[in-house]
Amino acid sequence: MRGGIVPWARGAQALIALAFGAFVAARAVRVPLTYDEAATYIRYIAPHIVPEFDAGTLAVFNFEVATNHLLNTVLTKLATVAAGSSEVALRLPALLGYALYVWFSTTILRRLTTSLVAVAGLLLLNLNPYLLDFFALSRGYGLGIGLMMGALSFWLKGELRPALLFATTAVLANFSMLNVYLALVLAGLEKVAGTFPAKVPATSLKATTERPKPGIRPMLLLGAVAAVFAAFVFSQDPALSSSLYEGVTVRLAGLDSSELHAVRVSRIDLRGRVAALPRAEEAAAAWYIAGVPVRTVRIEMPASSSERLGPVDVIVGNRAFTSDPHRPDKWIARDLGATRQFESVQRLSNTRSAIREFAAVVNWAGDRQYFVAIVRAVGVTLLILAIVAVVLGAVGTVGIRIGLTRPAEWRTISLSVMWLAALAGPPLYLLRRDRQLYFGGTRGLVPDTFYSLIDSSFYGRIYASNQSHLVFAAIVGIVAVFVAFSLRAFRQKPSVALLAAARVAAVIAIVCASLLAQRWLLGTVYLVGRTALLFIPLYLLFVILFCQALIDAGHNWSVAGASILVAALGIAVLHFAHTANLQYALDWRDDAATKAMITDLEAVVAAEGPTGRKSVLGAEWIYGPAAVYYVHRHQPVDIDLAVPPSSAATDFIYIAERHAPAGTTVLKQYPVAGTVLGRTR
Repeated sequence: MRGGIVPWARGAQALIALAFGAFVAARAVRVPLTYDEAATYIRYIAPHIVPEFDAGTLAVFNFEVATNHLLNTVLTKLATVAAGSSEVALRLPALLGYALYVWFSTTILRRLTTSLVAVAGLLLLNLNPYLLDFFALSRGYGLGIGLMMGALSFWLKGELRPALLFATTAVLANFSMLNVYLALVLAGLEKVAGTFPAKVPATSLKATTERPKPGIRPMLLLGAVAAVFAAFVFSQDPALSSSLYEGVTVRLAGLDSSELHAVRVSRIDLRGRVAALPRAEEAAAAWYIAGVPVRTVRIEMPASSSERLGPVDVIVGNRAFTSDPHRPDKWIARDLGATRQFESVQRLSNTRSAIREFAAVVNWAGDRQYFVAIVRAVGVTLLILAIVAVVLGAVGTVGIRIGLTRPAEWRTISLSVMWLAALAGPPLYLLRRDRQLYFGGTRGLVPDTFYSLIDSSFYGRIYASNQSHLVFAAIVGIVAVFVAFSLRAFRQKPSVALLAAARVAAVIAIVCASLLAQRWLLGTVYLVGRTALLFIPLYLLFVILFCQALIDAGHNWSVAGASILVAALGIAVLHFAHTANLQYALDWRDDAATKAMITDLEAVVAAEGPTGRKSVLGAEWIYGPAAVYYVHRHQPVDIDLAVPPSSAATDFIYIAERHAPAGTTVLKQYPVAGTVLGRTR
């Protein structure tokens, strides 16, 4: 270990941290809320503002979709309780992630590099504009990166327990960090194996293999937490059991066979999602579905034949409800062009859940079945954890016997794996079951993962037609130089920086190998863009440590190390100067003007004076969540919001400029987002 850097370098690092910290904080304040942030806020933080998403106090444990970055969601919920629901309040966990990132980056560099390299390295770690985006967004990526850097800091010091603790929390912040966790465990085993003989003397075998598994008390605590956590997670799962939902049959009267072929019968679930009901028989005027939640029944047909529609029978379980679709107290009728839509509003079932999250389900089978299903799901979870514990114990015994690890190290690893399985297992199971882990690529690791990061790091700037290929070639070239240098250096005594660089390179290699293995064995997609963000700080840290190793080697190697570092730093500074902004985040540039649009619309409505009714704004779906957030925040008294599939007639429209319909009177254009605010009538 180098034992620290000189005072001027410490001061320079402090200034760098303050400057970039101020920039990231300014982005957290100024950049409007994005689609994913607003969707997370609506679904998990304040679900009451949209009734369809009101899952109550346990909404943070809902994993119907992959937008719930659990640790970030929980911390955001706490932040809103303490600091309100402003953009910066929602982004406080991400800012915490940046503080961790800078702190542990500085810690690593001070311990393993010289003063100049420590200063240049900290700059380099903060000059990627795409990486900095996520330290000012209410998503789990920035928090996960900060925790990952903490895990690396302890891991490079050989402190396995805090390293795995940080790695576990990083996974809970963002599940893509699971690959880093695996890499730290496997590379950590390699480190432990290097300190022990290949064979353990028979006389010491008994002592060496003693207690490879965690103790009873930690396992009891883990089991209790796992049971409670699994109960919370599965309680939010509408698909917990098909036995929770009775069958629903819809029968129509008054239509002939040709008219029935033009009818579409659908069910609307708890989250407002529409799904068609299958027809019971081709010739029958009946549609049937079972085992899924139904909040509302919807019937769509040509308006020309709707007047001949007779009574509608909705049969829920063994109870039939017959009503006239033309009665407004039973059905809501809407005309959508040549189509008429009927939506049920009557109470279709006398059995309603006492649990608020499921009270709107009309085909609820009963709360007793619900609690039985939760107990069953928790029991299966604990059984799987017990099997994992047995397998880990067996693997640990073998590993200890062959000298791969020691009981203390294996207890740390196995207990960490058990906690990770308990806290990440149920959410990952639900996401995979519901096919929500779909964001990614299928072409390959290089084109999907590496090139997507390179392209995103350019932040929309084009300097040369083949710029991505040039950067990838430079990345591969540095790796090639590292291999050549390492083959020579490891024959002698390698420097501390080279050992650290090799360990970070091993983490990167294992992460890549795990992605390839997951694709081959499980059919998962390759990480792309923001889900692959972890590679940016990992590779930058590898380059910095490798440059330090080259400088330590002296002679021509020293020139090469300094040249790589100076070139990378110079390019990064120039690129950051061209791309730094306080207006938008690259992945959600479309949301750059939603906040300003709401303010502009308020001014327009106020200038026109009272009309006796609220003006209705129609927002294109991609801008819907952010528009909902800002309407809720501003609470304009004269504006209502309609987001597709709403059929409400609109007075104003907010839409991508290229999608604006003919005849729209444009009131305001927003060039950065490429959107317009217009008048529809």
